[in-house]
Formats: sequence, structure tokens, C-alpha cells
Amino acid sequence: MTMLKCLICEDQPRSAGSLYCHNCGGKLKAGRTRKKGGEPSTFLVYQDNVVALIPNGRKDANGESLYTPALLKRNSEGLPKGKTINLDTYCPGYTRQQIKRLKAVVKQAVS
Repeated sequence: MTMLKCLICEDQPRSAGSLYCHNCGGKLKAGRTRKKGGEPSTFLVYQDNVVALIPNGRKDANGESLYTPALLKRNSEGLPKGKTINLDTYCPGYTRQQIKRLKAVVKQAVS
């Protein structure tokens, strides 16, 4: 009986039900987790498009946290109300310039 080898390192036998050994499978999973980022802090909804703002761990010159926009292929109905900003309606507490920048972020993520 021949042992099936890992597709990446070709040295170690595959884990049960996988194409990779335990080591290479763990490295792939860690890379996918790192690439995804963290938990979204805010959701933007504009013209039926949903964008998640994920903190990227950096800060600008004013000390404000920077975010990475990620377009989500989902409906806006299931989003938490406290974290969602609907840019199709009036948003109290935001200036016109802030709303324009948020809409530009959504348009950039869509294109």
C-alpha cells in the first residue's frame, strides 16, 4: 500500500481527507486567516451595495485608525443595526464631507 504524499512538500504523508500534510495545511489556513483581516467594525450600505470597514492596525497622522474596505456579496437586512451606516438616508452626526468620503469608499470598492 502506497502512502499519498503532500502536494506542497512531497515529503510527508497527507492528513486524513486532505491534500496536504498537517504542517502545510496549517500554513495555508494561517495565510487565509491573515489575508481575510479581522472583524468588520462598520458596515456601509449605499445603493444596495454593502461594504465592510475592517481595521488594518495602522493609524494616520491624527491618530485615527485606518480601515480597509471589503465589498460583501450579501443583503443588508442581516447586518447589525448599531454597526451599519445607511448612506441612502439622512445620517445624523456626520458632516456632508464625511458622507461624501464614505460614498466614495463604497463606489471605489464596487468598481
